[in-house]
Amino acid sequence: MQWHFKLGLIGLFSLVIFFGLFRLTESPSLVYDEGWYFQTSANLATTGVDGLQFVPSHIEHLSTFVTVGYPVIYPLGLWFKIFSVGVFQGRLLMVFFLITLVVAGYCVALRLYGHRIALAVLALLATFPPLYGNGKSVMGEVPGLLFLVLFLLCFNLMRTGVPRKSILLMLSGLFAGLCIATKPIFILLIPALCIGILCEWKRKTLSWKDIAIGGICTFIPLFVWFVVQFKFDDSLTEILTYYANPYSIGNISEIIIANIGKLFSDVGTLYTMMLTIVWGITLVLRWKHKEKVSGEEIIGFIFSLLIIAAFLRTAGFYRYLFPAQIIALIFFPYSVAYISTLISKKYTWWPHFKVFTLSIFLLAVMGAYQLSFNSWVADAYPSKKTAYWYEYFENIPESVSVFFYNTPEVVPFIRHRNYFQHLILYDRSLGNEGLPMLTTGVVDKVIVQTNLFTENKEGVFDQYVEEQKAYKYSILKKR
Repeated sequence: MQWHFKLGLIGLFSLVIFFGLFRLTESPSLVYDEGWYFQTSANLATTGVDGLQFVPSHIEHLSTFVTVGYPVIYPLGLWFKIFSVGVFQGRLLMVFFLITLVVAGYCVALRLYGHRIALAVLALLATFPPLYGNGKSVMGEVPGLLFLVLFLLCFNLMRTGVPRKSILLMLSGLFAGLCIATKPIFILLIPALCIGILCEWKRKTLSWKDIAIGGICTFIPLFVWFVVQFKFDDSLTEILTYYANPYSIGNISEIIIANIGKLFSDVGTLYTMMLTIVWGITLVLRWKHKEKVSGEEIIGFIFSLLIIAAFLRTAGFYRYLFPAQIIALIFFPYSVAYISTLISKKYTWWPHFKVFTLSIFLLAVMGAYQLSFNSWVADAYPSKKTAYWYEYFENIPESVSVFFYNTPEVVPFIRHRNYFQHLILYDRSLGNEGLPMLTTGVVDKVIVQTNLFTENKEGVFDQYVEEQKAYKYSILKKR
């Protein structure tokens, strides 16, 4: 490896570590979903039950509504048990997942395409703002992607003649199973796996025995998921209904049409479509030229298409496209290089290497600018919200009861367990058993988003007045 490659590697990996750790507890701000998963892991560490507290001294395991599985919750619970519960501690483990994902993505590109393309992949990943917006938070997307990319790496090593094929085959299956168990969105990996494995079987790089061993190893993490996630009396219909339509969307066709428009109306979604379209065009050109496309790339492309298709029937949050973005970034630089090479063969004046280098450089510079100054993660750099909540709850003794009304992202800051919690989902609510303590004015303080307090539907907060405002929240006290 030449010195400038080594320098680039050191610089880009240093960039990942820096932005991964920079303003770790404040950027991005804790969000609703992160509060769920943080609480679930913290409760597992302190009480042995992975669930949420709705009334004091009782943890309720939620089979369906906590959609991040044990591959995240259990390691984080163990991490909390060793290093104590805290936002910094939790996010530090997430940064480990993030950095390992980048390393694994680089290794996949290196195996498939060589040093130059791998360095380009690293440049795009290191400067991609959503990687840090999603990856620093206690969420399931980056750990799931890590298991997926580790599967791709082991699958490539296994089928290309590296020694210890049987071990790599088993690792491939285990990583695929862990990926699927991490979050329901990764169930979309299953059809992509089937198609990619079928292609490799037809090429005779896999035997039926290999497929059977890999399938068994994939099933093991899924079996563990079923055992630890669900209870015997859980309704399969309710689980599948929630996973298929968690936001209780009524008119699916209208949502799909609206989300198709979103794909081409925002910089982030346009970037995603550009990556995917260029990648797809390259695959068609390679097929026309009768060039072999690796099973890893086939799996990655189909998975990305399925993620985009699934986005169309959701509430339209852009983070649902994030898994497709990361996988596309791993394969995009080679697509640019391939198309540029084809042009240079037809037009000898075409500066292939310069075009490729300039394209990657410009995309990385734009990403670095957004990461530093103009993105969701950058907007939170000046924030002091986490520090505020830690300081606030430092002065709240255990004798003061607190009611968290649909604010699970604030619960991680409380220092005791004398609290109630009520959560409002799209067509249902959780923690209703504690509501009488709120409506009758028994609890001492209430944390609620200001807009909900202002609306005060059904007179829920009639017994309370606003004591102070903090960011988008109102802190209430008894009248």
